[in-house]
Amino acid sequence: MNPKLLLCLALVLSDRLTYNCHAAITYPKAPEGGKQIVEKYLDPQLLKPLGITNVADLTIADPFAEYAGGELTPGKFLSTAQLVTWRYPLMQGTNPVGSADLRAGEKLKFVSLGKSHFDNPTLEGVRVAEQLPQVKKQNYELRCLNVAPLFFSAIWFHGQSDDIVIPLPDRWNRWDAYRLYSEHEIVGILKPIMERQRAAWAKLNINPPRQPDYTIYTKAMMDYEKAHDGKCGTIAFYGMSGPYQKVTSHIQIFTLQGTSSECGRLNYRVKVTYEGLFNDVKQVDILEKITDQRS
Repeated sequence: MNPKLLLCLALVLSDRLTYNCHAAITYPKAPEGGKQIVEKYLDPQLLKPLGITNVADLTIADPFAEYAGGELTPGKFLSTAQLVTWRYPLMQGTNPVGSADLRAGEKLKFVSLGKSHFDNPTLEGVRVAEQLPQVKKQNYELRCLNVAPLFFSAIWFHGQSDDIVIPLPDRWNRWDAYRLYSEHEIVGILKPIMERQRAAWAKLNINPPRQPDYTIYTKAMMDYEKAHDGKCGTIAFYGMSGPYQKVTSHIQIFTLQGTSSECGRLNYRVKVTYEGLFNDVKQVDILEKITDQRS
């Protein structure tokens, strides 16, 4: 099926939302074997928390790519952005009801299942882009762009001759949501914010946070299961939940959640040690496996 058509199907969320499917907005080329990996996790027990009860009705749409923002220098911010996640929408008819995330790289790794990421801000960003005159002249590849430490999220439309960046809403109103920005303008906004934050981190004598890396959580859960003769196979990060207990300024205790096609939802009470702020995980110690929580 044509990637443009799949995008249009994914965006028809209700009778109130209609889209010009002639706009030249396309998906990137999907990685080989990605859908097959997602299919392994379309298990009723794993999908139940998402409110999905009929797995047979689900289809896996072509993925879109999520990038971590690069060097905060004009001309390098987008070119040095790194692909970190392939996000596969899970569809019931033309309605996205969830999504599956795979970590990008030489070997794809399942990360998590979650609620639909075709939320209203994303849809509005696509709708704005569709009306731009440059979109009617050439193809643009749909991408998501994030700078996690700055809580910056945008829709990035990558073309052969130029790029379109449309930031999503920011709770602190540091930029205008849904306005078309050049790379130079985005860097001009984000760089001073980053410099102020680094100065604050330096005063506190801590390192700035990195992009969240959930593989350390996955490894901790799998190592625990192997040490306790577990038979859960591959475990993927699902999420975190309270109660949260602050031990010190750099140590926190909470519930870590994973998913496995063999064992369903898994819950562990963990102690996490941070190097800097809460994206900088240094060590994960599993204190106990929780067996009295319902999946």
